[in-house]
Order: sequence, then C-alpha cells, then structure tokens
Amino acid sequence: MKDGKGCYDNLSYGMQNYKKITANVQSDRDPEKHGIEKYIANNKSLNVKIGAKRGKGFYFRPERGYSVITVENTKEHYVTFEDGSKELRRIDDPKCFRPLFTIGFGFSF
Repeated sequence: MKDGKGCYDNLSYGMQNYKKITANVQSDRDPEKHGIEKYIANNKSLNVKIGAKRGKGFYFRPERGYSVITVENTKEHYVTFEDGSKELRRIDDPKCFRPLFTIGFGFSF
C-alpha cells in the first residue's frame, strides 16, 4: 500500500449539547392546562471505527464501527404554564450501544 491509502482505525470521544423547546404540552394533573416545556441535554459518546481510504487526489473513505452513548440517567425539567405554575417532569435515559456507518470524501494534496 502507498502512503495515505489503506485501512485505519479511529477512537474518538464526542460531546453534544442541545436544547429542546416544545409548545402546547398537556399537564399531567389537569388535562385542560397547556404549557411550554424546556429541556437541555448533554450527550457524551465514545466511538470506535475502522475504515479504508481509497483514491489519490480525490478520496473516498467508508467507515464502520460502534458508539457507546452515555447520558445522564435521569433528567429533570419543567413545564411552565400560562398562569405561571410549573410541573416537574423526569425522563429516564439508558446508555446506548449503537452501530455506526459513515462515508467521507475529500481532496488530498
């Protein structure tokens, strides 16, 4: 194999933060009440991949692997209603083990 071509492996760590806002959420206590739910989450993942780089100036790079996603086990957030009252919600998120498949391409010089 020539330099810059062939098989390789990849070990990476990723962090993702996101914010979700949902309108018109029904109350668990009073079905007539609706409010706004705000949810902030932090996901962390450990990724293990193998791949192959093919091509010269323009290259193609398929990868396969697995991702172990760790999230906080229990997330708490509030639903705020029009009258100013709040309701606590809890979400249980398990750890995930997911397969990955990615395709990359680019130019090398």
